[in-house]
Amino acid sequence: MDVPTIRSIESAVSFDFDSVSANVLTGEGKSYIVRGFEISVTSGVIGNSPNSLQLLVSNSALLHGTSLTSGTFYNVPTGTAPELLNSTVNPKVVGSFVTGTTNYIGIEFNRAVDPSTSGQVYLWNPATSTEISKNLPLAEVLSYNIIITSTSWAANVLPIATVVVNSGGAVASITDNRPMYLRLGTAGANTPNPFYSYPWNNQAEGRVENPYTSTSSLSPFHGGDKQIQSLKEWMDAMMTSLKEIKGTTYWYGANTGGSILKLRSDVSNLMMTGKGNISHSVSVPGRIDWSDDIYFNFIGSNLSYKILANPASTDITLPDDYVAYINLVRGVTVVPNLIFSAGSPGTATSVGAVSWTNNVQAGDFVKISANDDTHYYKIATINNATTVTFTTALAPADTTDSNGAISQYAWGTYQTDPSPSTNRHIYIAKRNAVPFTEDVLWLLLREDNGGSIAKVYIRGGSGGDLQQGETRQISDETSQEVLAYIGSPSETITTPDYTDASTTGIHEVFTITVPNAAAITSGQYFTAHSVKDSTIQYFWYNKDSANNNPLVPGAVSNPIAITTGMTNLQVAVLTNTALNSSGYFNSHNNLNGTLTVTLSQVGTATDAANFNVGSLSIVVNTQGVGTPNYYLNDGDNLTKGIKTLDQQIGSLMASVNQKQYEEKLTVVASSPSTNQLLAPVSPSTNITIPVNTRNSNIQQTYIVGAGTLEVYLNGQKLFLGDDYNEVGTVGTASTQISNIEQFEDTDVISFEIAGNGVGGIGSTTYTAANLGTYPDVNVFSQIAGTELQFRSLKAGSNITLTQSTNEVLISSSAGGVSLASGNIYTSNYSLLASDDIALVDTTTTSITITLPDASTCPGKIFYVKKIALANTLYIKSVLSQSLDQVDVDMTPYAMTILLDSITITSVGSAWWII
Repeated sequence: MDVPTIRSIESAVSFDFDSVSANVLTGEGKSYIVRGFEISVTSGVIGNSPNSLQLLVSNSALLHGTSLTSGTFYNVPTGTAPELLNSTVNPKVVGSFVTGTTNYIGIEFNRAVDPSTSGQVYLWNPATSTEISKNLPLAEVLSYNIIITSTSWAANVLPIATVVVNSGGAVASITDNRPMYLRLGTAGANTPNPFYSYPWNNQAEGRVENPYTSTSSLSPFHGGDKQIQSLKEWMDAMMTSLKEIKGTTYWYGANTGGSILKLRSDVSNLMMTGKGNISHSVSVPGRIDWSDDIYFNFIGSNLSYKILANPASTDITLPDDYVAYINLVRGVTVVPNLIFSAGSPGTATSVGAVSWTNNVQAGDFVKISANDDTHYYKIATINNATTVTFTTALAPADTTDSNGAISQYAWGTYQTDPSPSTNRHIYIAKRNAVPFTEDVLWLLLREDNGGSIAKVYIRGGSGGDLQQGETRQISDETSQEVLAYIGSPSETITTPDYTDASTTGIHEVFTITVPNAAAITSGQYFTAHSVKDSTIQYFWYNKDSANNNPLVPGAVSNPIAITTGMTNLQVAVLTNTALNSSGYFNSHNNLNGTLTVTLSQVGTATDAANFNVGSLSIVVNTQGVGTPNYYLNDGDNLTKGIKTLDQQIGSLMASVNQKQYEEKLTVVASSPSTNQLLAPVSPSTNITIPVNTRNSNIQQTYIVGAGTLEVYLNGQKLFLGDDYNEVGTVGTASTQISNIEQFEDTDVISFEIAGNGVGGIGSTTYTAANLGTYPDVNVFSQIAGTELQFRSLKAGSNITLTQSTNEVLISSSAGGVSLASGNIYTSNYSLLASDDIALVDTTTTSITITLPDASTCPGKIFYVKKIALANTLYIKSVLSQSLDQVDVDMTPYAMTILLDSITITSVGSAWWII
């Protein structure tokens, strides 16, 4: 054959292969990389000259149906050296990189004569009609050129990558633009799309299987997978179907965050937690607010989605059948690779110091892509554009070398916004319009179900519905209203407050305006009472460590250490701390020199008051309201409270139903003893009724004519006037009856008085007993059964007690009281046993009056009076003896009020104020 003939055969064979590729494998006019042809990206590539980039071609293969040169199939032999992307040293490279722009790299075929195929060829010269012989190349070899241009790829060029070269001539980024034959994701001249799916729905009958026999205009030659035109389309359809079955982002993502795993995490392992309250507005249907952050925690991972608090906005207002949801951002690839470094805590830094942190913030999460979601690490801080620090150390398996690893991030923080615009925001949409994707997490659904009350259903731990006007604790299925109804302020409280069960309790609130230190003298104080005045607290300013505690009687000391020069704001901080530390008040610093103080419990209390602190003022904003308990204890839980009430009601019923008096007399033949009568008992005998063994064995009485006394003979009721008579005047107390019938041996006479005798019920009267040892006058002590008990008054020195029928006269005589030597004291003085009265003038200085040894003058009484306004009068003891159980030898008793006086007596070992 001659050369044209061979060329013709070669062209026909090449066309056959091109046709197979275009019509069977790839589809008409399509080009794909089968494998390889990737730019080598290693440490040091980014940030250096692009002329050092290499294209890895060993064992690469492609199907290039759009080439201007025939020969669709091409395979590079294994072991072929990388191609340097530099036209100066590599003749296969056409073009060069341009600084400051995007450069496009692609592949195009070429054919060249191969000198190694030379052989003897016989040629016919038609001009001379002779044959000549020459040595010529017998074959052309299919090869490729690497095209580099600053404009986009030509239609005949198969895209490989785009390389951005910055103004300094260094590589800034590399993008993989290879349209790959075995990959579902697309690339090429368009922006790479890793989320591509085969477009079944873009075909008229792509999702419909037509009948294979038609009796109408419906074609049996279309429908379903009959639309697939090439092997590439079939592979894309199969990969898309796998992705749909699994529901993953990528068809191959079985174990790296695919939908099956996300379904498990979202449904089974995602738990809603939080504190505070979530409320449905009383006035606006569908408006939802929550007081604190809400968390959706992934059980088994560090991953957690935080919904920032929304305490009082209108951002989340749902119409009926609308949903509030977020688009979870997770599994997003980080460009470039990240180096995970061990440490406590660990860090992640980009390879080549490339910026990457602009899409994340503190509270987000990062992991190596090859790991599942259980290996996410929470970002504590964004150090800079290239580095983050985690909240914890890394597991050893999660550290990388200097080449780093492909990584992913997930957002951990979301929030409300009046006009949501990013995936950080919560969106609101009609229920059927909410995107149906694996990353949508619905939070709230309003569904009134045709009712008149708006209801919003909550996802997660709280669950259930929240009716309009209802508030509940986050992660709780019990509403606040139910808790309030049963008396518990929250689900965590096991001891409801019964103090104000019948009256709505109100906390007392007052405001303190605090002066600066210059207006305060050390020892000055103000007082504040706890609920129901169970304790009195006084807060005194210990200025410059003077330690002059005013020692307010009956009150608890709360020192506030201040120093000269402090501003009112500084004094307010210290005062706020002291109030909160007392345990009875909740104080809030308003940061303007004022404090808002709330009593820790509801109920009444004496108003707080300033005693003598200069420029300090107290204004009561809200008066406390509340009533005390009688039988219930505030520490009781509801069950115990009900039990207590049940016991008290039971006691009351038993008391009402029990006979107050029930005793018997037995008639005996001889030798009668207690509660016995000697037989026979003749008629008209006055019989004394027995003592009350249920009430301290006192002699029982009844009121004549009141009808409360009942008498029985051998179990049979006797009738007044027929069987017995009452003895005494009608309306007066009596202890006897007289019989009408004769009582014989073995007869039993029973006496009963119905009802509770307390408070003078029935015929009961009360007696009084003088229990003391001094018979001067009786003072009531207590009730013992029906006995009113009194204690005696004892007449002391110079005192005389005299009692008449209706009065007690107390008389006193002179006791020899005299002024102490010198009468009025203007300096320190030690009292003598012979002194009685000390008038102390503190006009010029504070004065200390010292008591003598109490053991030397038992019963001695001193009268001490402060007769000047200025300074302080101190009373101290010797030998560490106490005054009202306080060691006034160490801490003298202080008197600061003009004309204040005190009376003191010795009991031998100590002193007492009387």
